[in-house]
Amino acid sequence: MREFFLNSQELLDVNALNLINKEEIPGILPCMPVNWNERVQLVYFVDDLVTLEQKRDELSLDELTRICSDIIEILVKIETTLDISAENVSWDMDSIYLDEDNDVYLVCLPAVLPVDVLDSRIYIKRVYALMDEIISPVPGGEAVSRQMEAAKNKAFGDWQGLKDALWSRAPVEEELIKLKSINTPEPFLFRIGHEDFYIGTDPEKCKGCIAGAVSVSPVHALIGWNDISYFIQDLGSREGTYLNDIKITPMVQVPFGKGSIIRFAECTFNVE
Repeated sequence: MREFFLNSQELLDVNALNLINKEEIPGILPCMPVNWNERVQLVYFVDDLVTLEQKRDELSLDELTRICSDIIEILVKIETTLDISAENVSWDMDSIYLDEDNDVYLVCLPAVLPVDVLDSRIYIKRVYALMDEIISPVPGGEAVSRQMEAAKNKAFGDWQGLKDALWSRAPVEEELIKLKSINTPEPFLFRIGHEDFYIGTDPEKCKGCIAGAVSVSPVHALIGWNDISYFIQDLGSREGTYLNDIKITPMVQVPFGKGSIIRFAECTFNVE
């Protein structure tokens, strides 16, 4: 059993309570109000459920992604319902429940809220924070969290955009770019996806390690993805970075694509 208290009976939103208990929005737990002197006890029966906090570490990234998507779908239904406010949902992993099939149930308090709270839309920030808390600790989750952050910055409160970002994964082979060396001390072929890819001679810091290239700095440049295109950024190297024979300004992200020629000091690569 899970319980909350309202300090007075006037704070009980009867319309919201009726809507919750009619189960017109699947995924919201029914609520039983009990008068307790002048207060109201809100009771939720959750004995057959477990919290997402308890179960999160047992679930894969895809399973958690599906759960997050289900949470967003419930949220969208709440936003279209006048009698329930998303501000009344407990947006934390201890208040999100799962059944044996990992179906999602949210706790929504049928409480009267001040107008300024109803209009604040603070819950949107809480939802983004919740998604990050759910996804980021699991293997592969950090990349998805970065994608969610990019989606948030692009269109705050766009739930379809957030769902798309949740389901984004590492690019398939045809979406990768390849850097194929032309004149390096030994041949190199780097396959680069949407994760940050550092180029240099330091094998501990650079996935793209150009061993034996004395003119290349230990951490020479960064190749990254900005959700639109690949970019290259010189990281203050000694001998510079060149894109199509033009030296790029250090610490500036410069977009490029397949067919480009990139030179790290004296080491030249074709982009395929």
